[in-house]
Amino acid sequence: MNIGIDVDGVLADANAATLPLVERYTGTHIEKDEITHWDYVSDTTGLSVWHFVRLMGQAWQDFENMPIEEPTVANSLTQLMRRGHHVSIVTQRTRESFPFVCLWLDLHRIPYDDLIFTSGTIDKLMFPIDILVDDSPRIITRAGHIKDKILLLRDQPWNRNVDSLPPNVERVETLAGAVERILSMPLKGGVSKHPVQ
Repeated sequence: MNIGIDVDGVLADANAATLPLVERYTGTHIEKDEITHWDYVSDTTGLSVWHFVRLMGQAWQDFENMPIEEPTVANSLTQLMRRGHHVSIVTQRTRESFPFVCLWLDLHRIPYDDLIFTSGTIDKLMFPIDILVDDSPRIITRAGHIKDKILLLRDQPWNRNVDSLPPNVERVETLAGAVERILSMPLKGGVSKHPVQ
């Protein structure tokens, strides 16, 4: 199967790296666990979404100190590829942060088949993927209308207020949990180029 994996909030703990910049800019201290909905930072600080995205791009410039969400991230994606899945990193971000994400993936030896950078106007679910692992609550409704794709919602404080999930959306606690779920599904599309080793 073709698996899409988000970066911020799934592979990298980008909010943890960005919140100190938010505090420096606005004077408001926010802990990651306090972000109870997608627009929490904007609602709390008055910072525009555009400005928050720019600050996150700035945080990525210090890619060597960008925290990883789980220490087993590289191993999780390796498991998928060894079981025959095609892994695409699919991420919406500022153009300026592209090279830093590439360097971060290399730094942590995170394997993938391809890397897809999108703008905010292109829906990740429109790419040729069967399953998307993402943390954004905004993608849930769109996923519910695309019945042939599965969204595995990586649990984060900002998506816990979503109670009702469409049948093709499942909440997973971790990326490792998402991989375990994917590996329990029947493999679609025949044999892949990644043999089990």
